[in-house]
Amino acid sequence: MLNVILLIYSTISLMLIVYIQVDDSAELLFSEVLNALHKISGGRPITGSFDGNLKILELRRNIGELEEILLAEKADFMVK
Repeated sequence: MLNVILLIYSTISLMLIVYIQVDDSAELLFSEVLNALHKISGGRPITGSFDGNLKILELRRNIGELEEILLAEKADFMVK
């Protein structure tokens, strides 16, 4: 009986360690993607041409939407 309890305890401990590692890896991944989006959106200067400026503004808006989606996915992941 004691062997079964130790086996269950060991299994639960291992599952907890794996869960913590996955959680840490997910947190790192979300942060890296968010940082990459910030770099992309901030690295494009206004060009001076009307058409070019519209494309840059659209790109920034799209990146903002992606950031919102990423943050929502992160919040959903952290709840699970």
